[in-house]
Amino acid sequence: MYKERLKKNFKCSDATMDTLLAGVDIPTIEAEEDAKMELRVIDPPIINGVTLTEHPNAIQRRKYKDILDNGGVVCGLYENDMLILLMPKPNATTIGTTVDDFAENKGAFVKNKVVGRLAAAIDDSFEPAAKGRKGMKLKRPKTLTPDDFWAQLMPQELTAVQASTVQAVEDFVELINGKTTVALKSTPIQDGITTLNVNGLLSPRTFQELTEV
Repeated sequence: MYKERLKKNFKCSDATMDTLLAGVDIPTIEAEEDAKMELRVIDPPIINGVTLTEHPNAIQRRKYKDILDNGGVVCGLYENDMLILLMPKPNATTIGTTVDDFAENKGAFVKNKVVGRLAAAIDDSFEPAAKGRKGMKLKRPKTLTPDDFWAQLMPQELTAVQASTVQAVEDFVELINGKTTVALKSTPIQDGITTLNVNGLLSPRTFQELTEV
């Protein structure tokens, strides 16, 4: 559950991520983050001195009136006793009648908090790589295994590399897979990355990520 979320920012193999997470007490972190958050019905429906059914925005005013007139409740998510999110509905189409109807929303926020703490816990094992494809910062393991190296490629790139019959590419694949750790900055590895690029197997962005080290 958390591994896939973390791998959006940390580019590594499943094995490396599993090993790092095995050293973190995830159940305790989950329990701590869950304990910080509480769902409460907003009753009376007043926030910052504003009655929700008298909201200055007509659309918001109708929304809250419709919920309450139909037997629903408006909930708030509190973290350390501070309101962090006002939740009119559990989702776009459902009116909630008890706090239990909003439990999934709380769970999603708890998961986000846990992901943040897990990222901080494993961060020391990684180093900055490059800006990601959507602007996020990507990191790669400070010590690369062969699988970690291949994880730096996009899936379609890795498939193309593995299917290549170019001798120089095959030699590079054999070189990587024969190592215990991959020294990304070393001349043989950088030369091999250039070989992949020359043969059209890497996108410009992946080539840049692997050579700007």
